[in-house]
Amino acid sequence: MQIVKSEIRENSFKEREKKGRIYFFIEGENLLENIRNRRFRPSKEYRKVLSEALQIAGLTTEQADRSTRLASWSQKAGCSCGCSPGFIDQIGNLYGKEVFITIK
Repeated sequence: MQIVKSEIRENSFKEREKKGRIYFFIEGENLLENIRNRRFRPSKEYRKVLSEALQIAGLTTEQADRSTRLASWSQKAGCSCGCSPGFIDQIGNLYGKEVFITIK
C-alpha cells in the first residue's frame, strides 16, 4: 500500500466541534466500486500506513504515532448511514479537522 496524497482540511463552521475524521480513498476507484466496497475496507491495513500519512499531512511524528494508536475505526465516521467509513481521532490532534488520504 502506497500513499499518494494526504491532506488536512478544516471543517466548516458548523462542524468545528467534532472529533477529527480520517478517510481513505483508493486511487482510480470509480463511484460504483466505492459504493460496493464501503463495508469491506481493510482498516487493519490502513492503520499500518496511518502514522506515515498523518506525518505527510503535517502532524509531528509524536502526534501521528499517538493518533494512530488511539484512533478508532468506525463504519459511520462521516455519516450515520454508514456510507463514509474512517478513523475517528480520539485524542484531539485533529479536533475540528478532516484528513483525506489517497492510496494505491
